[in-house]
Amino acid sequence: MKIIEDLKNNISNENEKLVFELANIIIDNKITTLDELKKLEDSFFTYNGKVLSDEERINYCMEMIKYSSDDYDLLTFEEIQEYKKLKNQLYNSIADSNKQKIRTLIMIFSMTKRDMMFLIETYNWITYN
Repeated sequence: MKIIEDLKNNISNENEKLVFELANIIIDNKITTLDELKKLEDSFFTYNGKVLSDEERINYCMEMIKYSSDDYDLLTFEEIQEYKKLKNQLYNSIADSNKQKIRTLIMIFSMTKRDMMFLIETYNWITYN
């Protein structure tokens, strides 16, 4: 699978966890192309037959973590500090691009062991950075 090979070729200490999470999703869902990966992501963000826009996806995910006090139970003290910083950055930086907000959400979801939602963005982040 070329997608898996692309991920393996771009693995580093900083993105190792994300690579494994995304690779497991790709393998479990028998994904072989980026189009299939995009369709799977779109299925996560489809409500009443409508695929949400990037902005709607961001808002949906932000609502998921807004009042989630259980997240702290899963994290070490150091991770809690990072989590607070990321969450604060997400909610208080109106000028940030959607791309940056999505990356912040990817990190928060990974830290808190939530299901990965932004599959294409995670793939692009890993393979192009």
